[in-house]
Amino acid sequence: MELSLMYDILYSKAAVIHTWYGRCIRVFSLPATVAALLLFHFSRRDAYHIVDFAVTYALLIGAILLEITTLLRTVGSSWTCAFLHTRKWDWPCNSVMFTRQIVKAGRSRLWLDSIGQYNLLDFCTRDMTDLRGRIAMKVGLENWFNKLHYSNTTSISSDIKEFVLKEIQKRGRGDIRNARRMCILYENKMDEELSWSTVDIDFEKSILVWHVATDVYLCCFKEEVEHTEKPVVKVIKEISNYMLYLLLQHPDMLPGPIRIGLYPKEHSTSSSEGGDNNRSKSKKLASLLFQKFGSESTDNEHGQVYLDGTAVAGYLLRNECNVPNMLGLIAGVWFEMLCYAAHHCSEESHARQLSTGGEFLTAVWLLVEHIKFPKSEDDGGPSHVSTEISQQQLDNVV
Repeated sequence: MELSLMYDILYSKAAVIHTWYGRCIRVFSLPATVAALLLFHFSRRDAYHIVDFAVTYALLIGAILLEITTLLRTVGSSWTCAFLHTRKWDWPCNSVMFTRQIVKAGRSRLWLDSIGQYNLLDFCTRDMTDLRGRIAMKVGLENWFNKLHYSNTTSISSDIKEFVLKEIQKRGRGDIRNARRMCILYENKMDEELSWSTVDIDFEKSILVWHVATDVYLCCFKEEVEHTEKPVVKVIKEISNYMLYLLLQHPDMLPGPIRIGLYPKEHSTSSSEGGDNNRSKSKKLASLLFQKFGSESTDNEHGQVYLDGTAVAGYLLRNECNVPNMLGLIAGVWFEMLCYAAHHCSEESHARQLSTGGEFLTAVWLLVEHIKFPKSEDDGGPSHVSTEISQQQLDNVV
């Protein structure tokens, strides 16, 4: 609902319509249109051609229907509910809200129910003989075609909503806003070994490194058959693919300078290492990367995304016995990246995406801003969230 109201303010006339003069115009507009129809009806018909007469009738009747529809939408809008509630007119407010529930007015709100997905290893194992891709490459539109054709969307599942709410409950606002510190790695005593893949490199490269690491880890995880259906695995994949989608499609929503040329260089290098990309599958490529670059003895220089990502995955796999819930750790890393990006994304970028339905990143940002956190440890209070957060709070935001 809140994102819908923000859209109304920024991209529609709602801010004008729901003022006293806007309401006056709306009230008098319908009677004026009806009066115009009546005046025309009782005017001299022989003064007009039959075609002109029919067209004028159609236009006036259509205008009346539009005015009635607009008036009903205005009276039944969430703006009207807020107006009546502010003035404590409970009976009219309850009547409007009941009517909205009957007609399911909430379904008409402009808000997407899906998040973008882009997977690097799936792209690297694409069919290189695809005629469309070859034509796009010939005319210089290869990058545009790849972003458009290999991006997809998935519904925002209840699993990812519950995960976000649960993680916010466990943390303070300071931890969430400065999540680049990777508190989850510090809690599991991995911050020193993996800081080079998070805080010591640019944010967009950190996304790429952990995206590759996530795919390689999930492919080589010793309990792969058992864990594939776990909700946490679905959450990890969705957030990982979503962050890469933002990096490619909406880099302006991510903090820091984004080097647009970084990704094409990395995916072409990874493709050449994989070999026979038109026949390979992403799991086969992930397994191959781990076999070649995942062992502790492999001497890899940091710098190439697929090497760094495989090195991170290898470290996680070797330390599974030290971390009881490694999948939870990976999910926590992605949650902290998501929150860091949401908080440091500019307000202009958040607002710009509302014109096309908004981004899940914006919903996370608003949710964090609205949660009432207690004082942090720096202020002499606990750092955890004592307030219960319900699913309804996220639904109210989106």
